[in-house]
Amino acid sequence: MKIRLKKRVGCFSGLKIWVTALFLLTPVLSGFCLTAAELHSRDENHRGLVQNGEFSYYPENRLGNGLYREGKLLASESGRLIFDALEIRDTNSVVYLYSDPSNELHLGLVNDEGDGNGRLKSVDAEFYEYTNNDIGYQRIFRLLNGAIVPVLEKIRTGTGVTLSDTHAVFYHIIKSGSTKVTTETGEEVETWSFTFRLHLTKRGQKGVVTLFGMDVQDQMASLKLFWKDEHTLGVRKSTGMQMLFDLKNYAPKMF
Repeated sequence: MKIRLKKRVGCFSGLKIWVTALFLLTPVLSGFCLTAAELHSRDENHRGLVQNGEFSYYPENRLGNGLYREGKLLASESGRLIFDALEIRDTNSVVYLYSDPSNELHLGLVNDEGDGNGRLKSVDAEFYEYTNNDIGYQRIFRLLNGAIVPVLEKIRTGTGVTLSDTHAVFYHIIKSGSTKVTTETGEEVETWSFTFRLHLTKRGQKGVVTLFGMDVQDQMASLKLFWKDEHTLGVRKSTGMQMLFDLKNYAPKMF
C-alpha cells in the first residue's frame, strides 16, 4: 500500500507541475499564435493555399511562398513570389513564374531527377531557353501578359533566339544525316550535316511565322544568327560563309 501511495503522490505531483507550467506558458503560446496569424492573415488576395491544376501555392501572394505538386514542395526561395507553373512537355520538370521584390517577372526551373540536368537561360525579360543535353531537349518559353507561353512546344530542338528591337527569330533542326561536301581543293568528302528551319515572331505578340523556303544546312548542330538591319537576317555558317535573307520576302505581313 505504501508503494502504491508513493506512486500516486508522484503522479499527482507531476500533474500539478505540468498544469502549473501550462498555465504559465499560455500567454506566451497565445502571443505566438497571434503573431503567426498576423504574418499570414487572409483576405481576398491572400487565401492561404491556392490550387491551380496539378500545382498549388502556399501562402498565396507572399514572398518566399512555396510551389507544390501532389503535396511535395518543388520550389521556395526568399525574395520570390511564385504564382504560376507549367510542366515542360514530355518531361516531369517544371518552369514556374515568379515576381521579385521589385515586381519584375522571371521564370525559374525545377529539374526532375529522372530528366537529367536541364538548364534555363534568360535571353531577355521575354524569352527563355531550356536546354537539357541528357535527354536531347531544347525548348523556348516566353513571358507574355503575365503568363508562361511555350513557343511551338511540339518542337524538341527549338533554340537560338536572336533579337532585334522589334522581332525575334529562332530555329529548330528538322533533319540530320550523312551528306557529301566539296572541299576547297575540289575533293568530295562525306560528312554529317543538319538542316535548320527558322521562325519569326514580333516581340510582345504571340503569333509565330515559320520561314518556309529558307532552310539552312550546316555541319554543326547550331547556327549563329544576327540582324543586319530591321528586316535582314544574317546566318554565319561554321565554314565562315555568311548568308543574308530579306525577311520581308518570306513574311511580308510581319513588317
